[in-house]
Amino acid sequence: MGILKDHVEDSPNKLFVGGIPHDYNEDMVKTILMRYGRLKAFHMPKDNGKSKGFAFCEYIDANSTN
Repeated sequence: MGILKDHVEDSPNKLFVGGIPHDYNEDMVKTILMRYGRLKAFHMPKDNGKSKGFAFCEYIDANSTN
C-alpha cells in the first residue's frame, strides 16, 4: 500500500467532491471514494475540526476519474 498524499496538486485529474455532510470524517469520505479506485492524494478542508463540506482527490489510475 502506497503513501496517500494529503495535498492534491492542480492537474486535469484533480476532482472536487462537494456536498459532503459536515459530520463526515476523512476516513468515511475516503472509504466512499476508494470504491472507484486507489487514491493518490486526498484533502478535506476543516474548520474547527469539522468538514467544510467538500474535498479534493486524485486517483492513481486516471481512468478512475471518469
